[in-house]
Amino acid sequence: MDARAAEDWVENVVSNGWRATTLGQLPTLVDDRLDGEESLNLERSLCFGNQEDRIELAAAVERNDSLPSEGDARLSVEVRSSGFGGRADLWVSRESLKAFASQLAGLDNTRRGQASLTSMSPDQFEMSVRAVTSIGHVAVEGKLSRRCRSENATFIHAVSFGFEIDPGQLSEGLRVSWLSEYV
Repeated sequence: MDARAAEDWVENVVSNGWRATTLGQLPTLVDDRLDGEESLNLERSLCFGNQEDRIELAAAVERNDSLPSEGDARLSVEVRSSGFGGRADLWVSRESLKAFASQLAGLDNTRRGQASLTSMSPDQFEMSVRAVTSIGHVAVEGKLSRRCRSENATFIHAVSFGFEIDPGQLSEGLRVSWLSEYV
């Protein structure tokens, strides 16, 4: 993720109750309810895509082992698929990340099966990376939604997505620092 994308991501999560600071070279997110303790670091994005379609997941992993949420990650997900797109911030559990990383490694090795990732909040985010042919073609599909509140109502904005990717992107994804720790 380049510096501008990191700034945009931090600006977006700040609007959701987080405060941004700097820890070394990485923007750091601080939940003010933690009495100023810095525990989430923004790390390199996981990206899958082709020339026209793309999904990008930027993560801030909870690093405070005194919290029950240690290992959970706040993801900023942005997707563009066949002219449709959306962006949302959401939480994914440590267990879901471990299962996804393990499944993705298996898919990378065998080109069979699928790797699934879901958000903690129901119906907010689902993504599946799966083999679509017996010769190893791979696709990403899923859905992303978020609640948008206006003065008088709440609306759900959602996008479903699906597209094929180069299978080589699986091993690249497994090398993303925040995901590799769950394999």
